[in-house]
Amino acid sequence: MGWTLFLLFPVKMVLFWLARKTGSSKLLVFSRRPLLVKFCISVESGPSLFFMTVTMMIVFGSAFFTDVIGVHAIFGL
Repeated sequence: MGWTLFLLFPVKMVLFWLARKTGSSKLLVFSRRPLLVKFCISVESGPSLFFMTVTMMIVFGSAFFTDVIGVHAIFGL
């Protein structure tokens, strides 16, 4: 449970920050109603090589860690 929460909150925020810094995504803000603002992440040119390398390192690290703690079969990574 802790590993899932760690991936869903801090790692997700770091990946969003990294995507903006490397130019892998742009944050678009649009609204059709005055009080409702929607956010959309646009990926126009695709992810950068560095962003994909970091993502794959997180995936492999997650697979290793879940195997070490014995829940690899539950997550299926």
